[in-house]
Amino acid sequence: MAVTMREMLKFFLPLFLSVMVTYLAEQVINDGIDNLPDAEATLASFGLSYSFVRLAAKPLEQTKQLGLSMVYDVPSRRLAELFTLICTGVLLAFLLVFSISPASTWVFNSLTTLPPAIAETAKWAMFVLSFRIILTSVSEFYSGILLKHKHTKLVSFANTSEFITTIAFSLAAIPVPFIRANPILLPIVATYAGGISKLVVVLYGFYRFTATRLTGGLLSSANNVSRKRSILSFFWPLALTAAGQALARPVINIFVASETGSEEALAALTIVFPLASIFYGWLNELKSVPPMFKAADPQLNRVKHFCLYTTLASALTCFVLFTTPLRDVLLTSVLTVPPILIPHCVWPLSMYFLIPLALGPRAYLQGKAIVYKKVKLTSWGLIGRTIGLVLAMFLLPLMGVYGATRGTAAFVFSYYIDLACTVAAVQLSTPSGSRVSEPVVNGDLLQQTTFPVLAVSSLSNGMPRNGELEIQVLDNERDEREYMSTSSETAETGQQESLLTKPQRSADGHVHVKKYVRFNDTVEEAPDSLQG
Repeated sequence: MAVTMREMLKFFLPLFLSVMVTYLAEQVINDGIDNLPDAEATLASFGLSYSFVRLAAKPLEQTKQLGLSMVYDVPSRRLAELFTLICTGVLLAFLLVFSISPASTWVFNSLTTLPPAIAETAKWAMFVLSFRIILTSVSEFYSGILLKHKHTKLVSFANTSEFITTIAFSLAAIPVPFIRANPILLPIVATYAGGISKLVVVLYGFYRFTATRLTGGLLSSANNVSRKRSILSFFWPLALTAAGQALARPVINIFVASETGSEEALAALTIVFPLASIFYGWLNELKSVPPMFKAADPQLNRVKHFCLYTTLASALTCFVLFTTPLRDVLLTSVLTVPPILIPHCVWPLSMYFLIPLALGPRAYLQGKAIVYKKVKLTSWGLIGRTIGLVLAMFLLPLMGVYGATRGTAAFVFSYYIDLACTVAAVQLSTPSGSRVSEPVVNGDLLQQTTFPVLAVSSLSNGMPRNGELEIQVLDNERDEREYMSTSSETAETGQQESLLTKPQRSADGHVHVKKYVRFNDTVEEAPDSLQG
């Protein structure tokens, strides 16, 4: 049965909310800062420090894809949890060391024209906010598992909880004398409060509804090596691409901060970026749609249409809000931006409707790469985007473009370079059919063809689910060369572990069935408990 737009929308809505509330919360924090003393200096300090924290947090947000696509039993969950903790620890150590080392002093004091007091505040804020990435990685990982098991409402509630908590703490902190004396504490307190709120809801949902559904795996412990390699090869291209996206903000901030009178331009970027991202940043999550619905839409035609409609909706929304008088209403009445900063926000905002037209197609191609296990190809987009961004930042001043407009124009240009590289790498390298890699059993090459069926019994809990019937073909006589495969997880989320049965003829002429377990491209004889 073909997947419907309603089904895809129901799956995508929590992902949409997850990104949208993140940027909404950041905008609420900025609005709270506007009501405190030294608003411009605080916005500049927070924007500079938080851009580096986001640089570390962005790759860890991809643990959601890890939970969604690579967790299907207890062993895989434990490995993924360990992998998530290791990655979080490495990035946390990097942030902490950087914030207290001479390197941050050189970046904030030597590469910018910011007053020393703002630079020192940014360094301190970055150190304190570094621990926020722990909340991000853990909550995103378990959100992915909840989404995989269709607990979309719970994930939506967790995202809403984060947003409401951030608003509450931002508003409550404004009149507090200690906060007014130290304005940088407002974004720090509000950011942590929102993150803790989301984590509590997600962990409750996981242990209440999902943890008991994950059972022991079929493979022996020797295949842990294969599992680890699969997780690593799946995660690092996504994390690297996400890091490249997050790198754009600190790079732009550093270039803009090196200009004369950069404090206002940097404060404007701190306002403009999260405001515009509310209406297009969620398009990044379109990469989760193709892996989820590949089984119901093998050619991805319906998925492609869904991605197209959401992309056009985002672009149209940005165009209406940021190129018409509604833009002034947003800046003056809704956000109450200080009048001195409004002229710095006008031109940057007017360019943001161009970004969805590049971001939507790129996200779809990233999802297609995940489906065909060619995630490494997406790293070419990162290379092109980084080169395009730096090149534009150097060339735009020669055209008389400076300040926040310079940063935004370079940002938009880098997205189209990213799209061009991703199209060249992914679209030209992925197959049109559903053929995948071919495993080997005892030296015999297995040629695999997939045929969609209505239901397959899950090996993990015995519940019928939508999936695929896989016919594994050996290079010998037809009547003894078929393997019947029963998946241990739904094909919608990309099965990794299957039970293969092969009919074999004994010396006395009787036919019996030999069972194997397949994990990715590794096939081994099933345990005795599964034979017979």
